[in-house]
Amino acid sequence: MSELVPLEHHGIFSAASNRARAIAIQHRKETALCRSKNGWDVLVPISLRDQLRVQDHDSEYDPGEDDYEHERDDERSLIVEEMMEDQESWARSDEDGWFYPDE
Repeated sequence: MSELVPLEHHGIFSAASNRARAIAIQHRKETALCRSKNGWDVLVPISLRDQLRVQDHDSEYDPGEDDYEHERDDERSLIVEEMMEDQESWARSDEDGWFYPDE
């Protein structure tokens, strides 16, 4: 039996069990569960832990380029444009106490 080390922590037994089972089936390696203070730890061999951590690191999302950044910029420009259009009406509403858009 090889030395097993913690890979992940799960708050509930079923999640830890399902993950340990999936890893064991996929990698054909021994896995185990260990009770911890706040839930359950999935244990794997050291070599597999290192391999899985490298895979996780390689598949992380690169936050450098936000997929929705252009949509937010479009929304911001529309809001600014609307505010500029209504600026004169707002000034009048401060004087009169009401806001009526020019139409």
